[in-house]
Amino acid sequence: MRTRTTSPALRGLLATVLFATGCHESVSPRRGRQGPEFWEVPAQALAFTVQPNNSTPCPSTIAPPVEVTAVDNQGQAVPDFTGDVTIAIGHDASAAGNATLSGTKTVAAVNGVARFGDLCIDQVGSGYMLQATSPDLTDATSTAFDITAAPPTTGDLIVTTTTTGSNLPTGYTVAVDDRPTQAIGANDHVTFSTLAAGDHSVTLVGVPSNCTVNEANPQKVSVPAGGTGHADFTISCVAPPPTTGDLVVTTTTTGSNLPAGYTVMVDNGQPQGIGTTGNVTYPGLAAADHMVALSVASNCTVSGANPRTVTVPAGGTGHADFTIDCAPTTGELVVTTATTGSNLPAGYTVMVDNGQPKTIGTTGNVTYPGLAAADHMVALSVASNCTVSGANPRTVTVPAGGTGHADFTIDCAPTTGELVVTTATTGSNLPAGYTVMVDNGQPKTIGTTGNVTYPGLAAADHMVALSVASNCTVSGANPRTVTVPAGGTGHADFTIDCAPTTGELVVTTATTGANLPAGYTVTVDDRLQAIGINDRMTFPALAAGVHSVALSVASNCTVSGGSGRMVSVPAGGTAQVDFVIACAAPPPTLVFTQQPNDAVSNVSLAGSCTLPSTRGLPTTVSGQLTLQDNLGQTVNFTGHVTIQLGQNTGGGTLCGGPTLTFNLQNGVAEFNLSIAQGALETGTYTLVARATVQSSSLSVESVVFTISLVT
Repeated sequence: MRTRTTSPALRGLLATVLFATGCHESVSPRRGRQGPEFWEVPAQALAFTVQPNNSTPCPSTIAPPVEVTAVDNQGQAVPDFTGDVTIAIGHDASAAGNATLSGTKTVAAVNGVARFGDLCIDQVGSGYMLQATSPDLTDATSTAFDITAAPPTTGDLIVTTTTTGSNLPTGYTVAVDDRPTQAIGANDHVTFSTLAAGDHSVTLVGVPSNCTVNEANPQKVSVPAGGTGHADFTISCVAPPPTTGDLVVTTTTTGSNLPAGYTVMVDNGQPQGIGTTGNVTYPGLAAADHMVALSVASNCTVSGANPRTVTVPAGGTGHADFTIDCAPTTGELVVTTATTGSNLPAGYTVMVDNGQPKTIGTTGNVTYPGLAAADHMVALSVASNCTVSGANPRTVTVPAGGTGHADFTIDCAPTTGELVVTTATTGSNLPAGYTVMVDNGQPKTIGTTGNVTYPGLAAADHMVALSVASNCTVSGANPRTVTVPAGGTGHADFTIDCAPTTGELVVTTATTGANLPAGYTVTVDDRLQAIGINDRMTFPALAAGVHSVALSVASNCTVSGGSGRMVSVPAGGTAQVDFVIACAAPPPTLVFTQQPNDAVSNVSLAGSCTLPSTRGLPTTVSGQLTLQDNLGQTVNFTGHVTIQLGQNTGGGTLCGGPTLTFNLQNGVAEFNLSIAQGALETGTYTLVARATVQSSSLSVESVVFTISLVT
């Protein structure tokens, strides 16, 4: 809401003052009115003097035109107002709230009135309001109005076809007025959308002659605005009388040299294939006379007229039955071969009339059936070492229905020989064998003294190569050229000498001391072998070179100079490693030869060894300790042994101190000691004894024993 800076009352007071002081010109009287009591009051606000009416969306305009008037503070029109008035949507009643007001939205007032004659709103809605504005004047808002959808002006038309009877067509064409046609099935429906409301002409087109439309065609159909009109066509169809028939052509053939088949033509039309004994059907021919022609091979004859006329009845079948006899026109040719000699090939090839070659054995035959009865040229291709007796190629006559013969005799001379390779080897470190190659072909294995034969080599010079080990030498040329005679044998004799490539290793052991083990383990490279404590062992056929030798001994034994050595084994010679071992006796062990006994106490001393005797005495435990060697024999030793409590679940106390000392006499110590039982009814204990003998610290723990209270 806009407000002016000077109130109407103040402006009236100002006018009165100016009039009283003679300033008559400062406030103008209203047009057409005289006298000092009527003064012009300026426009204060806008008012809708013609409200917007309900309408439809653009392009429909709001009618009658909306009018907005400038008024004073008394609501009276101010005809002198000529300012611009702008109108807009004050309340948007569209669903999305984004309606648009179109038309001339700013108009200059005439006689104080702004008239809007072309306003429209683009979206439907109920409760729209317009707002009018002008600078320095109070805005005005219209009454509510609606924009409703325009009533429809078009409708749809559904065309339906229902066809009954026989020989029904696949469909028709439907035309509405001058619109493009649409296809429709025999029992179908199509829709023509957005037709103008009113009468329309509907025509069913393409109805075949055996069908009848039962309704008027075309039909006049009324399409209501916003609704649907219907044009229903029912069509009845009947089967037309037959005007065609079928023609069946059959063939029956006898004789020989029958062709694969014949061709038949009707009325000089498209030829069709037919078997020598078979049939073919021509359906749907016009009911009339037809010319039927059968084309046969030159050696075949058709009985009766050919071509011949055959009548095809309407709705029936005409027949053209042909009987054919064929005379023979071909014979067969048999080619045979008989071969002697040596180095016979796998076979030969034979050609008749320069045709496709066929394979034939050195002694065999091949048959060419169905050759034309005539002279034929027969050629036999043989290996270069073979000769054909008689003409080659030669002419052979094949009689009609008979057999012609081409008999070839061939002799073959030898073209190959064999090669024998032998080896004779001396020396040492002989390999398992060698490989031999002839003419850089596939290698073959041959023994160090042996032989291998290459049969069927071409009679010519051949290169023979023998591959030997690096320590072996071949006498004479290698490779060498050997001549293989035709039908004979060539020889390649190789003499080989092999030098040694390995040596042997001798390992000895010499052991002194006590508690000697049964033996040791010697390792040469990765090879383990058992060896005695005073022994000699040979490792033969070691590769010439440096080898590692290690001796594994018992923990109480020491190898002089260390247990691992590196030794060089000479080719063809012997290397030796000597191990000297000294073994010492193991330290003795301390053994409870008499274990402490379970005991019973009649009073709890609560772990104290010093209570008055009237309360009872500590429990006495006794036993024996013996110093033994590894064979279980007593060791004659005099010294001391200490005893402590080990396990102590009864909370007892060892009387005399935590550690007690006893004498070892000739390796034996007898002990008696007292344990004060704790407050528990039962306790389990062990004793731990320790002694130092020959610089060795020995210890042993007794079995578990129990002290129980008697209550």
